[in-house]
Order: sequence, then structure tokens, then C-alpha cells
Amino acid sequence: MRRSIRILFLLCAWLLASSVVAQTAKWQDLYKVKKKDTIYGIAHKYNITIEELMQANPDMQKPDYVLKKGEQLLIPFSKQTPNVAQKPTAPTSTATRQRVANTVNVGVMLPLHNVDGDGQRMTEYYRGVLMACDSLRSQGINTNIFAWNLYKDADVSPVLADANAKNCDLIFGPLYTKQVKPIADFCRKHGIRLVIPFSINGGDVETNDHIFQVYQSRILTAELSANAFMNRFKDAHPVFVDCNDSTSDKGIFTSELRKRLEAAGLSYNITNLKSSPEMFAKAFSAV
Repeated sequence: MRRSIRILFLLCAWLLASSVVAQTAKWQDLYKVKKKDTIYGIAHKYNITIEELMQANPDMQKPDYVLKKGEQLLIPFSKQTPNVAQKPTAPTSTATRQRVANTVNVGVMLPLHNVDGDGQRMTEYYRGVLMACDSLRSQGINTNIFAWNLYKDADVSPVLADANAKNCDLIFGPLYTKQVKPIADFCRKHGIRLVIPFSINGGDVETNDHIFQVYQSRILTAELSANAFMNRFKDAHPVFVDCNDSTSDKGIFTSELRKRLEAAGLSYNITNLKSSPEMFAKAFSAV
């Protein structure tokens, strides 16, 4: 997964980098933990508070968190010491947004918490994003990272109202289907690429060209499946068994296959799990 994230970042950074010579930094550093490091020592080294360090690294807020050698920690600027490298942002419309050379503004809109498995997995994914940013830095590409914790039932409006959201060049997330449309519409409005690297439901990617997602429409899947059936079972006599599952998408496939069979002049039978034993057996009779 982490290798895929790095590759995706490289592609996006290549598309977004411009020729303007300037740099900004949202974070001081991405620190690799050494053997005898302590949380206090790291915070003291960068002149930040322990709370600031923990807020920048959600995983540190877990009750059972233990600092480990080799771990990557995001080091923020101290809120008490103004970051001279940060300047007022340029207008955020697609036409007037000013790109900074070799710098990509990355948004992460995922459940970053320790409440359940989703939050724990996405926190680990967030770590992968940070590692990808570190890899990009070694190649001369800087990143500004903005992260928002989106719970399953969270209202995305406050997040999208954050001025930093409009300045993102790409956003990773969300994890939950119902949050896709409002975020995707926001991204289309502001010219932002929305990357959804998870298998979630919803077909917004079919109508919004700002969404990048591994997705196969149900209609196309049904057509391809029907094609495969007609090619492999030309001499078969299909029997369709209705299992009375109203939540199933089977109707998309069975409807398409029946059309193909009828167009080819091939017969088939239909039965139902609630049919009498005699009627059910009759559907499978060759007579």
C-alpha cells in the first residue's frame, strides 16, 4: 500500500509542479525516531509542546501508544512561534490559485481516531501518506499536509468550510460512501483531485471527472458477465432462481442475460424459492 501511495504522489506532483521559484512549509520536519528518543526529548528538540506533537500525529493519542525506533513523526511548527515560512494564501479559485514550485498541498479526509477499526486502519494509512511525503522530499518535491478527522456520521460541511481545504491540490478520502458526493462536488468546484483508494460503494466517479477511484460500474459489470456467459455456455438451458433478496443487485445481471438469451433465440426457465416443490422441480425439468 505504501509503495502505491508513493507512486500516486509522484504522478500527482509531476502534474501539479510549476516553474515558480518559491517554497512554503506546513511542517518543520518528518522525524525518524532513534533508539533512545523520548516524546519529551523530540518536542524539546524542535521547540514545540508535547500536545502539539501529539496533535500532528494522531496515533500518539492512543492509550497504548509506545514510541518505536524507526517510526516517522510529523513535526509541526509551534503555535506560539509564528511560522515565518507561511504566508497568506492566494485566492483559491481554479483560475487564480498560485502554485508554488515543486510543492503539493495534500488533504487527508479520513477517520483518524482510535475509536474503532476504521479509525485505526486509516491512522496507519495516514502514516503511509507521511512516509510518501518524506520520499517525495528526497526527490525535491515539498508537501503541505492538512488532515481532518471524519467520523462515520460526521458532517463534512465544517471541514469543507476550512480555508485550507480550498487550497489543496489533491485530497485523499473519504472512507464512507455518503461523504463522497459533497466532497467530490467541492473538489470539482475548486479544481481539486479527489483520490479514493478504497473499495466503497457509490458511482460518483462515473459523473465527476475530478474523482480518481478504482471502480467498475454495476451496469458494465453485468454486461461483461452476460458476455462471458453467452460465450462459454452457448448450449446451456439456464434456470433463474429468485431468492427474494430485495437488497441484491442480481436483477441488473439477470435482466441483461435474459435479453441476450432472448435475442439469441435461447430458452430459459424462472422459478422462486417460495414456489411449491412441484413447480420448483419443474423449472429444472428437461421436458
